[in-house]
Formats: sequence, C-alpha cells, structure tokens
Amino acid sequence: MSKNDAYYSSPPLRRTHEEMREIAGKTTGENYCCNHKPLHNIILDELHLMLRVTDILIENLIEDAMQWDDKEGCLSAKKRSVEKSQHVINLVKCLFPACIKVMYQFQ
Repeated sequence: MSKNDAYYSSPPLRRTHEEMREIAGKTTGENYCCNHKPLHNIILDELHLMLRVTDILIENLIEDAMQWDDKEGCLSAKKRSVEKSQHVINLVKCLFPACIKVMYQFQ
C-alpha cells in the first residue's frame, strides 16, 4: 500500500455520519455515488466483501471470453472450424477444474 492505514480516516478525507447523510440526500451534483443513507453499527465482513468482488471479476472474465469466442468465430468461419466456445471452456478449466465433467455432460 502506498498510504498508511490512518491516511483515509484522518481529516480532510474523513467524513462524519452527518456528512454522509447530507451527501446521500443529494440527487444531483457531487453525491460521490452515495445512493442510500449510511447504516450504523455495521461491521464489514471481509469474506462476503471478497466474494462480491470476486463474483464481479469472474463475471467480467466470462463475458470477455464469450466476446472473444464470438469475435474469433466470425473471423474463423471461413478459414477453419473452431469449437464455438473454446475460450469459455478454457476459462472454466482454469477456474473450476471440478466442473469439467459436468460441463461436458451437457454439451
């Protein structure tokens, strides 16, 4: 990390609950993407936070592999026959080796 732990929780970056409520109440202008008022007495659960981030990253990987397959399928339709979802299959093999048997049963 380039900054120490106290950097973001010290003034001027630190916000109070009152400031967060005011920012969340704004519909236009600088609301810093705060759509809802803050909750009190919430302890961050690192496991669930990491699961949410990982879910979004894996979704992006799958979408990229599908787009890559579509793009390559259009380019290679005239040249050679390539399995339609080869990049998605390779991604699943890397990320979820236990799912390979199940995936091939449904093809």
